Amino acid sequence: MKKTFRHSMAWLHTWSGLLLSWILFAILVTGTATYFRHEITRWMKPELAIPISKNAPAHAIQNSLMYLNDHAPSSENWFISLPGDRSGVSSLMWWNDESTETALIDPSTRQEIKPRDTRGGEFFYRFHFQLQLPYPWGRYLAGVAAMFMFVALISGIITHRQFFKEFFTFRPTRAWLRSCMDFHNVMAVLALPFYLMISFSALVIFMHMYLPWGNMALDKISAPAVTEESPMATPATPPQLLPFDQILALVEKESAGLSLSRIVIRNRGTEKADISLFKNNSKGLSSSRSNQLRFSAITGEKLPLEDLAADGVVGKISDVFYGLHLAHFANPLTRTLFFIMGAMGAAMTGSGMVMWTQKRKAAQLKKKRPSFGYLIVDRLNLASITGLFIAIAVMFWANRLLPTEIAMRELLEVKGFLYAWGLSLLHACCRPIGKAWLEQLWIAAILYLGIPLLDIATAWQWMKISISNGDGLFPLFDLVMALTGASFGWVAWKLATRQSKATPSVISTKTQEA
Repeated sequence: MKKTFRHSMAWLHTWSGLLLSWILFAILVTGTATYFRHEITRWMKPELAIPISKNAPAHAIQNSLMYLNDHAPSSENWFISLPGDRSGVSSLMWWNDESTETALIDPSTRQEIKPRDTRGGEFFYRFHFQLQLPYPWGRYLAGVAAMFMFVALISGIITHRQFFKEFFTFRPTRAWLRSCMDFHNVMAVLALPFYLMISFSALVIFMHMYLPWGNMALDKISAPAVTEESPMATPATPPQLLPFDQILALVEKESAGLSLSRIVIRNRGTEKADISLFKNNSKGLSSSRSNQLRFSAITGEKLPLEDLAADGVVGKISDVFYGLHLAHFANPLTRTLFFIMGAMGAAMTGSGMVMWTQKRKAAQLKKKRPSFGYLIVDRLNLASITGLFIAIAVMFWANRLLPTEIAMRELLEVKGFLYAWGLSLLHACCRPIGKAWLEQLWIAAILYLGIPLLDIATAWQWMKISISNGDGLFPLFDLVMALTGASFGWVAWKLATRQSKATPSVISTKTQEA
């Protein structure tokens, strides 16, 4: 009975880990990059290389409001993202029913900064839960992948009962399959709590989408009764907003000295005008929703949050999981640890994908022709692992090489990413799989090793400004790219060595059979 149960769990672990592993690998890689999405955006917009302002936040708020008042006096809604430890600029947005516009300004001088058109790190953030698919299908697919990962983790824990022993067992000099299995087990055990947290929290974040019936029932209960009212006359002059210094005084009283990260002013010019302020609570686990304050922009009266569920127990639990998933609380060291564990999760998934084909390789080679399913998995593994990294590198190259004035520039970067990924799959299908692996690994190595040189050649003026301001972003980013390229080069060299050793034995075997 126990054997049958363990066998069932092993079967569940294998297939739940494989069926959406290619999508899950992409989610893990891009999600891992998301921990440094602000830094990636700054690298992809080198024009933002200005020193982080040392002025008081009130000065940045005042300059942002003055800019919006000058450039968007008739807009119904204003949004201000204030500078912080990871960005030295104020990000502004204003919109109404017809249009939306954005601007980046120097918080000290109020001067507008116009960087190159790129999605930056925001692309990786959006891709990791939307997969570049129309809303809401990408989120549904990402949710299914998260569920498969959670099931694979639970079934893997049951299957590998001796995981503490496996944690200390890594034999890189043994046979390829044995080494790959040891590597997979070590990666799985080393950051197991992180994997469980990240997969479960991914499901909790979009629970309202996957299980919408609770929200539907609450909407029916809280829907106000429809009553007929006589039409009210439109006031001759729009109501005046409360002076912002009074709002800031209220915020200072409520937030106990915590700084602000964002300000949203909505429905300007109407009686419903309100101001939402988001505190920069870097020490808390909860998401920004629970760090929000909302006031009437006319009277200064404190208002309840629009999302009433945020104040309940379920809402607060959801906020904690959301904050954990995105690491809102993390300092640079903690973000680096999350990044490393995310990379280990991608390595665990990738090694599992490769291991599936390696286990079946000998049996497939005995056949006259390997099965179609095996060939598909083998090619998808290559395109999903090396192809994805090649696509990311192509996007970085496009960011530096495309003319800054070209129209729809950000879309061209994204197209470069998608086309490069598609070409890697086409290459995997057209070449012998062993040669295709080797060629794509070398391509990835060359692309990543070339990024630091490309950076110096195309962005040297901004690199000098950044470094002179004491900002190590450009050197650190280029170092990570160089290490990534060196890793791909090392794997390519090891694979080439392995293939060259295997070739004579295969030839002698065929000669003996003849």
